[in-house]
Amino acid sequence: MNDFIKTAKESALEAGDLLHKNFESFKQIEKKKDNSLVTNLDKQAEKLIVGRIMGHYPAHSVLAEETGEQRGNEYLWVIDPLDGTHNFIRGINMYGVCIGLVYKEEFVGGVIYLPSYNELYIAEKGSGAFKNDLPLRVSGTSALNEATLLYDSGVNEQGEIKLGVLSRISNRFFNIRMLGASCRNLSYLSEGKADVLVEFDEKPWDFVAGAAILMEAGGTIKGHRGEEVTVSTRSYVASNGLLDSEVRNLVKKNVENFEGAN
Repeated sequence: MNDFIKTAKESALEAGDLLHKNFESFKQIEKKKDNSLVTNLDKQAEKLIVGRIMGHYPAHSVLAEETGEQRGNEYLWVIDPLDGTHNFIRGINMYGVCIGLVYKEEFVGGVIYLPSYNELYIAEKGSGAFKNDLPLRVSGTSALNEATLLYDSGVNEQGEIKLGVLSRISNRFFNIRMLGASCRNLSYLSEGKADVLVEFDEKPWDFVAGAAILMEAGGTIKGHRGEEVTVSTRSYVASNGLLDSEVRNLVKKNVENFEGAN
């Protein structure tokens, strides 16, 4: 494990422990400009993570959900201090800390920590992906009618398109889940507990860490039209690789059909 990933791991564990200790206790809640919610714990965890990372690598760049971007060199840390905030607020323990590392547009490392489950996911480009030190591998599911689809849970935004597309593709899959936390979606996908994930409007802090882990576990993540993902990507299909083309074509066709019909 290189020093970058070690720092990310230590930061995620410390922030996750803070969240876990304060889970279901009093929290200050604010509404952001996009109508999503943020708590005092999001802010405290982010301050902790950014402080630790910049203490080690002051020349690096940072893109964090609550404090935005701090520009430095070509290493970019992408941080979600509390992914699944809305779950957290409602006492649903499906939440986690996400820290991804990008170098010259390439996703080179990721750490996800889900403190309520005591699950730590780590990946470093070229070195594999691990959950609690055990190797990860995506599923071998190759038929849609046997596949579990994880779907964009933010249907309160662009709901007409998202639910419209879902209504047209849902009968092709064995079952469908909406979990409300990208850290859980991408970690389940990376360990073979789900087979496909479709997202429409993700932010980089939602998926960069998970994407790095997924790719090292043998999976794929591409934009709806097959383009490579970057920190600017918003819509993507992530999968075990075996279902990538079929699902992307299915989503692309139905997005276009739905938009054309409205």
